[in-house]
Amino acid sequence: MPGRPMLHEMEALVRANGGDGWVFTMVADGMAMTEVAKALGCSRPYVYSWINAGGEERKRGYQEARKLSAAAKEEQGEEILTDLHKNRPVGGLESSDVSLAVARSNYAKWQAEIRDRENYGGKGQIAVNVSIGSLHLDALRARGPRTAVAVPVEEPVLELAPAEVVIQDELESEEEDIHELLS
Repeated sequence: MPGRPMLHEMEALVRANGGDGWVFTMVADGMAMTEVAKALGCSRPYVYSWINAGGEERKRGYQEARKLSAAAKEEQGEEILTDLHKNRPVGGLESSDVSLAVARSNYAKWQAEIRDRENYGGKGQIAVNVSIGSLHLDALRARGPRTAVAVPVEEPVLELAPAEVVIQDELESEEEDIHELLS
């Protein structure tokens, strides 16, 4: 790292304070990386550069410290709610104070979950996307091809007289009606 004087200064500071363990202790205590960077006198991205420049051993140390910080984050979430109870004003708590404390506590618990899913992660949530249309099509395909079945249809048979006979019958009945009227 000959061309990186700031990294050399940071390495010297870390060695003077006990080595990598000093930095990893701050991380394991749940300190934000911005606060770690302030303690080292650099920016947050530069801390990550220092971690990556240290090789696999330093990266493993950082990951282990981050995993340990999950316990600290869980404790922070509990402390937020405990402090709210201990420091409540004489007139009682306002709903906005309670809502803010609950949100901060949930955020701390969420940080614990993402830092150590094995011990603090909830049951894995599975995203399910269901399309009723595709399920219906799958069911139709699974049923197999449809075959047409001939079903006999019984219809009532109406016997109709030929049109000439019907007309002749009507004419004869009209003539009879006229004869009766005249007589």
